[in-house]
Amino acid sequence: ALLAGKNVVCEKPFCTKAEQARELAALAKEKHLLLVDAVPTAFLPNFEVVKRELPKVGKVKLVLGNFSQYSSRYDQVLEGGKPNVFNPEYGGGCLMDINFYNVYLNIALFGKPQEAIYFPNIYEGLADTSGILIMKYDGFVSESAGAKDTWGVNSFQIEGEKGYIYVKSGSNRMAGVQVVTKDSEENFNEQEKPNPWYYEVGKLTSLLLNEDYETIYQGLDVMVDVMEVLELARRPASSSIHSIRFPPNNLPAPFKCSGRTWYTCSILDSDTVFFISISFFLSIKQSNREENLPCPLFSIATIKHRLEKEFLLSFLIIPGLPIHRPSH
Repeated sequence: ALLAGKNVVCEKPFCTKAEQARELAALAKEKHLLLVDAVPTAFLPNFEVVKRELPKVGKVKLVLGNFSQYSSRYDQVLEGGKPNVFNPEYGGGCLMDINFYNVYLNIALFGKPQEAIYFPNIYEGLADTSGILIMKYDGFVSESAGAKDTWGVNSFQIEGEKGYIYVKSGSNRMAGVQVVTKDSEENFNEQEKPNPWYYEVGKLTSLLLNEDYETIYQGLDVMVDVMEVLELARRPASSSIHSIRFPPNNLPAPFKCSGRTWYTCSILDSDTVFFISISFFLSIKQSNREENLPCPLFSIATIKHRLEKEFLLSFLIIPGLPIHRPSH
């Protein structure tokens, strides 16, 4: 449509990778066209209220967002089905659907975070059905919870050193704004219409008729940042050593070796099974010159462990330390 010279409003997210988002954004700007993902959040009058009132709470320390809405398609999952909304092959999952609104509001207010890590509940063979995304900013932390397998009270709260802002009905509707400080309590609602899409359609129409492409493209830049965070969050948790995960259903009991506690885990991009000492990371800053350093830096242990119905010869490899080979 963009190549044909058409303005585009598309359901969120209109792609699954940040590279695709950047390509589409660049094309829209090159063609001088409107390109918008259908997220009403930034078009709501109460969004402007939050931005206006935000300085009253002082230095932000915590942001807490929750959007839980039980999906009828989750019933299909429980019956053995595989609906597209929970199918990873179609970019499905709670993070890309419901929790998207929480991420969007965070980035629209505070910009892109320094770090993002996602802790999902994954239904076997499908995508995430619920989960919590943690985003670290300079000086504060944001928690975004989303669920399609439960329901609860939806809200969005910004806590600062001087007070807090509570957003009723959460990040996609923003039905009311409460601002509480040590000295006052104020309530705002500049949305007479209950339907959030009323404001989105009205604002987009105004932007297009007035040819306000600067505002349009500012929103497009936010969308690209959101896609970058979502793509990062959907990757496995990683460290400077390796990306690792524990076997989901058959985590073996820890065992002791060289004064350490060890657990098995598997490398995500290979069939090798690694054994990582949880206490190793706590002592990594210790000097190697310590005479009683329990685990030298290149430790290799061998054991057979059943993983994915096969016995694999497994090794522990932590780069940088001298090699220690067990006698057995």
